[in-house]
Amino acid sequence: MSIRKWEPLISMHKLKFNEAASKFLFILICGDVFYFLLHVVYLNGFLNSRFNLEKDWSLPESYQYLKFLWCFILLVFIALRKESRLHLCWLPLFAFLLADDGLRIHEQIGGMVSSSGLEFQPPLGLRRQDIGELIGSAAFGLPLLLLPAYGFFRADSKVRNEFLGIGLLVLSLAFFGIFVDMSHEIMEKDFNKELAFIEDGGEMLSASLMLGYIFFLEMCRPGERFNFFYFCRSLPAKFALAFRVKR
Repeated sequence: MSIRKWEPLISMHKLKFNEAASKFLFILICGDVFYFLLHVVYLNGFLNSRFNLEKDWSLPESYQYLKFLWCFILLVFIALRKESRLHLCWLPLFAFLLADDGLRIHEQIGGMVSSSGLEFQPPLGLRRQDIGELIGSAAFGLPLLLLPAYGFFRADSKVRNEFLGIGLLVLSLAFFGIFVDMSHEIMEKDFNKELAFIEDGGEMLSASLMLGYIFFLEMCRPGERFNFFYFCRSLPAKFALAFRVKR
């Protein structure tokens, strides 16, 4: 059955796809905050390293891997529903994000550069490892952005806006994963724990926003625009209604 045949049923039951996406995003961010709190407990010595935001394959990191996987799957669903291949342009990038997070690709390239015989002095107090990681991220990330750029220029205005939304969230992920990470070596060592928390926490929140937005693109219908705060703004009223004393 085509989407158009479903539209009267959707209208009749007044399904709010924007609210559904906003609720999903709210749940994702609650998961992030839950792991932030467990990380603080871990730093105080009450939990083991499975709850460390910075440790690969820890519980918070596994939660992050799932977000990238779900983004990948949802983009396939969007392409099938819209019968358009343009959204598939994002798949290689999300596949790399998942692989890079799990296999530490750019860290391994950084280690190769650090242990190589190349003689150079990194600027701003950075290590050779940091420069190698930057090279690894750029070597894979920048070429993979060419496909979404191609899709952007081939798309209509509506799909272009969707691509811009995803692109901005990818940039926010890169900001925390690259620039905040580099600042570890530039700033004073006393702030390393705080910067590490900002880096990993910012990456988790950026991935949640990205997944929430892509989930909305799969759920939405013509004319709807995503509002991150659609559900949250009415949350106090919903609680008041739910716990209202019946007379």
